[in-house]
Amino acid sequence: MSSTLDGLGDAPYDRADVVCLTTDLDCTPASPSPVAVLRISPACHPALGPAPRPGGLTRVVAGGSSLTGRQLAPLDRGGVEAFVREAAAASIASFAVCAAGSPARPGPELTAASVIARLLPGAHITLSYEIGTPGLRERENAAAANAALGTWAEHLTDTARRTLRARGITGPLFLAGDDAGLVSAEYLRRYPVIATASAPSTSRICGSPRTGRRPALRRRRVRDDDSGLCRIPDTLMWLGSPQGT
Repeated sequence: MSSTLDGLGDAPYDRADVVCLTTDLDCTPASPSPVAVLRISPACHPALGPAPRPGGLTRVVAGGSSLTGRQLAPLDRGGVEAFVREAAAASIASFAVCAAGSPARPGPELTAASVIARLLPGAHITLSYEIGTPGLRERENAAAANAALGTWAEHLTDTARRTLRARGITGPLFLAGDDAGLVSAEYLRRYPVIATASAPSTSRICGSPRTGRRPALRRRRVRDDDSGLCRIPDTLMWLGSPQGT
């Protein structure tokens, strides 16, 4: 970022009202934090359990709801407490909490989060109902990815703010999301998974008017994942905004 600002020469930094940054982890990989993934649901076959992650922990405790919000079982608070202590002993402070049926009934996730915060103050906690889709596995993977990127988001925003202040730039800091929308730095720190590759979508918006045609189709090769957070290889641009695929 400093080299980019240096390349602008004597730009009137003090006249900048707002600063917007883009991100692309494909070009600048981040080191994910180890994550403790807590699933709240009835017991399942091990093959359907939480996906193991390097350096992390997983646990399934009783609880959760159906898709209509009907309680399947009371939350096993003792199991949650035991898992938090195990994570603390392993020096893991990032948690992803995913309960069955939480989009309809988030109570079990909120209760588990309160237990984590009580036993491990300062822990990074991601609740799947806030960011994921109805599918349990997809929501769980999205929450785990978000939790793993929490430290990266804090480092990114802190570094950006220090660099901007050193140049006399005091305007509010925003970051482009993967859908080309803008989010505040504070929002990114809580939900970093929504802005891991915003440079491509931003370039589509900036580049579509150069085609001289409206609508315009922009293409980019992508990789697949099972998190429910997909890249879009073909984007239809209409008046400079992404409309569909």
